[in-house]
Amino acid sequence: PIRIRAPTHGSDGYSMHRLIAIDDEPGVLRELERTLQDPGLQLETTSDPVAALERLRDTEFDVVIADCRMPEVDGVRLLTEVRKRHPHTVRLMLIGHADMRGRGAALNDAGIFRFVAKPWGAPELRQAVADALAQRGRLLEAGRALRAAAPGADFSIRRRLTVGELRKLANA
Repeated sequence: PIRIRAPTHGSDGYSMHRLIAIDDEPGVLRELERTLQDPGLQLETTSDPVAALERLRDTEFDVVIADCRMPEVDGVRLLTEVRKRHPHTVRLMLIGHADMRGRGAALNDAGIFRFVAKPWGAPELRQAVADALAQRGRLLEAGRALRAAAPGADFSIRRRLTVGELRKLANA
């Protein structure tokens, strides 16, 4: 199940920053919720990477935070899929010390913006999210500039996966 911690619009009527966090450990998800309590953030959490991929089929998030090691779909595979479908979504990965070994090429495929080591300090995590949101703004601005420079061009690279493809990805 996916938990949503905040409304989709702030009291001023503007959209909030949307984040989704995926980790198979409920305690980590609770700590993320506690650390990222902010009126400008809407945080969804789930321990199920397949449910997260299904949610990402229909919803674009500003930032995706995923654990490196999870059953069914590991964090690198999940974030690689996010990058394919939502190239302007910024990707953060939660890692343990041992998770860095042997992951170089795969991590590049996922286009991870920043790694956050477990256990993290609250200021470190908040800064990583703030930096990710700033990066998201830069990516969106670059996209707007590109579309303005070439009106009518199709720069879309997103494709929706079927539920069968999601299951196949989970079992790969």
